[in-house]
Amino acid sequence: MTSEEKIVPFRTTGDGRRQTMRQERLRLVNACREEISRVLFQLSDGFFEKADDILFELAEKSSSSPEHYDYFIALRELRLHRERVQQRWRQMVLEQFGKFWQGEAGRGQVRSDVPNMELLEEEELEEYVATTETAGRAEKRFEKDLFALERRFSELLDGAEVNKKNNPLSPLALCEHFREAIRPLDLGIHSKLVLYKRFEKDVILYIGGLYEELNSRLDHAGVLPGLTPKVRSHPVSPAVRKAEGVPEQPQARGTAEAGEESTAYAGGDAFTLMQRLLHQRRRFGADAQPQSPVSAGVQVYVVGAKELVSALSELQRSHLAATAFDEDPQRLPREQIKTDLAQALRLGQEGKVNRRLAEEQIDALDVVSMLFDFLVEDRGLSDPMKALLLRLQIPMAKIAIVDHSVFRNKAHPARRLLNNLSDMAFRWSDDGDRSANSWYGRIESYVNRVLMEFENEPAVLNQISQELSAFLEKEAHDAELAEERTRQVSKGREQLRVARRRVEQEIESRLALRDNVPEIAQRLLREAWRDVLLLTYLRQGPESGAWRHAVSVVDRLLWSVEIKTSTLARGELLTGIPELLAKLREGLEGIAYDPHAMSKLFKDLQARHIICLRALQARPPEAEPVAGDPAPADAVQQEPEQPPVPKAALPPDVFLRRAAELKEGDWLETLGDDAGKVRAKLAWKSDASDVYLFVNRKGLKLAELSTREIAALFQSGSAEVLHEEEVPLVERALASMMQMLSSEDAPSRGA
Repeated sequence: MTSEEKIVPFRTTGDGRRQTMRQERLRLVNACREEISRVLFQLSDGFFEKADDILFELAEKSSSSPEHYDYFIALRELRLHRERVQQRWRQMVLEQFGKFWQGEAGRGQVRSDVPNMELLEEEELEEYVATTETAGRAEKRFEKDLFALERRFSELLDGAEVNKKNNPLSPLALCEHFREAIRPLDLGIHSKLVLYKRFEKDVILYIGGLYEELNSRLDHAGVLPGLTPKVRSHPVSPAVRKAEGVPEQPQARGTAEAGEESTAYAGGDAFTLMQRLLHQRRRFGADAQPQSPVSAGVQVYVVGAKELVSALSELQRSHLAATAFDEDPQRLPREQIKTDLAQALRLGQEGKVNRRLAEEQIDALDVVSMLFDFLVEDRGLSDPMKALLLRLQIPMAKIAIVDHSVFRNKAHPARRLLNNLSDMAFRWSDDGDRSANSWYGRIESYVNRVLMEFENEPAVLNQISQELSAFLEKEAHDAELAEERTRQVSKGREQLRVARRRVEQEIESRLALRDNVPEIAQRLLREAWRDVLLLTYLRQGPESGAWRHAVSVVDRLLWSVEIKTSTLARGELLTGIPELLAKLREGLEGIAYDPHAMSKLFKDLQARHIICLRALQARPPEAEPVAGDPAPADAVQQEPEQPPVPKAALPPDVFLRRAAELKEGDWLETLGDDAGKVRAKLAWKSDASDVYLFVNRKGLKLAELSTREIAALFQSGSAEVLHEEEVPLVERALASMMQMLSSEDAPSRGA
């Protein structure tokens, strides 16, 4: 038998091989099903482990009683029902996968039960947005693998259409099955959103590995071979590695992360380069102040590092007492440090002894001084924060004296500490609170610990730096969760506003084109069918066939309630009524509309159809409202329009342009209600409407503003943009110092 004869074709018209084809297809499908079951179990195992940890942390750290209770209830529910939820989710995915291969009935669009519309506007809407956006990101990430998998599924199904709407393994299907799996649990919306976010990170993010494995199996079996590359490109979940006994691979780190030399300057050691440039400046610069020449017979005594550090420690204690409550950086005795140090060490010539600092010590002190000069000029830091951080100049000088690696090693504890503190300082808003538990109080406590505890032992700085890093990681994690939830809520509300406007536009524009629209048609459209349109818009989008179908029902309904004066029209209505009623009933049942209210609507509609079929020329006895009458109180309400603004009130184009150019992640500093300065981060900028969502450092909503409102703040000087720097403070300072010293050195080199 040749190798070609061993390959089982997946398309054949020969009766003798159809049974072989079915058996081979069944074998392949079962193999895929086993792989799906295995991977889903491993991924869900990892998810539940992480979810348990994160809920426990949130419960411990939650500041309010309701959130604390919510997280602990969720933690208990998850621990009690973990196996049931895990099994239910996996079973739902596998059942859908099985139905998919059973025929056309099993290849319908993947969808979950439609939520009640009243709930959709609140918690259900937040869940809907969370899951659909997760699925959208995954579809984009795994686009090529999904396309290949759908092509191969279609090949196995003899060319039947397979796409993201009916693919049982699509990210949307997995997300919706998970939402259904946790529905029976007693979970608050805060906990659900946390679980959805964790589900994305621990399951959906790694589902690409499953797609690759299934594509590989089908490729080897001869189903569209060569459609996908042989090289795997998606990461493997830690849970899958653990289950398969694969050791964790150490993450590759750059030299900066590994603590090696990390300067951005060609030529190596930043401190060595700056020393050379400093020597050139002292030698040729206009501000050069060389040390006085030593008289003949005078002994030169170079101050040792230990004595210098001891003198700096004495200055540190005295300056701490003098600057403890001063928040003006201009009043801090920065330049006085050199004078006080010279007096403390009795530098200069005294009789037969000349006491001096070594050139290397002077260089270290000058570099630290320039670093803090850069800090003072940083526009991103407020004056109170600058005053706090300036207290660290002497401790940084002590470190620089004994350990020059602080200038080249990004991972140095002192450097990491100053960078982290400056990052905290950037996010601080001056609300007047200086208590120990405030953001200001926390920064001050870390600064004071350095001043009080650090003498010359690097271990002290390392301990403080590690504690600060751990604190910032927790703060960043909490802020990320809160910001994501705030963003999702705003997105969901806007999506609902846009959908409501479109639905009302579709209904009201059609009513306006007709005279004397019967009351039953207005009531059916405004009270019932509007929710069908709303849900269709939210789930399928305005470009979908489902949306066009739902809108066409509006046109058909309005035509059906008009008086029919011709035999042909009456005949068309008579034959079309059953189909129209079936479409109305299907749509209303799809939104779980009240059956009793539906029966009343259909009964009144039937009465109107009888009138139309009788071709009565006279109006009905009862006065029916026209299309221009006010809608019922519970109809879809249009968002209130902004009042027209006189042209004179519009900010100039330059400010409008500045507002429009804001990017997500930008920070604004503006005046608060109590005239204090507030720092707000642009968390989300809507593409559909003029909405800018701003949050505080905790990720909580501060305001939603329009372009015009932001421009007005710029115009009045009440707000300014503070771009958060990606490069840490010390790195930026060193780069600036190198550039400045190099430019000053250029004339001397050319002389």
